Amino acid sequence: MFAFDAGTNRGGGRPQAYVRLETLTPSGGNNYQAFAEYDIWNNNYAFAMTALGTSATSELGITLAVGGGTLGYPQHAVGYKDDFVVYTVTGSNATQISRFGDYLGTRPISGNALLFGTAVYDVLLNPLPPGVSTGTCTTVGCRANMRFVQFGRPQGPEPPIR
Repeated sequence: MFAFDAGTNRGGGRPQAYVRLETLTPSGGNNYQAFAEYDIWNNNYAFAMTALGTSATSELGITLAVGGGTLGYPQHAVGYKDDFVVYTVTGSNATQISRFGDYLGTRPISGNALLFGTAVYDVLLNPLPPGVSTGTCTTVGCRANMRFVQFGRPQGPEPPIR
């Protein structure tokens, strides 16, 4: 399985940028055929820059960029394929003009079959000078706050079978 940015497809019901996940199967020689397609999309939010990781329990963890809607500035989010929800893990209040993200990775945490890890950063506007009510990264500067995020399923006893 791999993921790629699919842009927008207004006529196809995808008004915001979205991500497509493709599962391929061999179809003879060096050829492959799409076995399954899965889109990460929302009418109000744009998604891009997905990184995938597989845990020891075969769960597919996802890290991606999300923006627009009520989020405002681009944020990083994490989640699991087939949960149909991702959770923002940053609180950026600005955006760098020339770049965002650079690289995302989703990796299982060694020794724990239920946890993933990823490095993300918030883009934070520098404090505004006295008497200045607004600013941008270009006018007052920004800083990137790097963080390592672990995410996973709740651990605990299995529910009883009834």
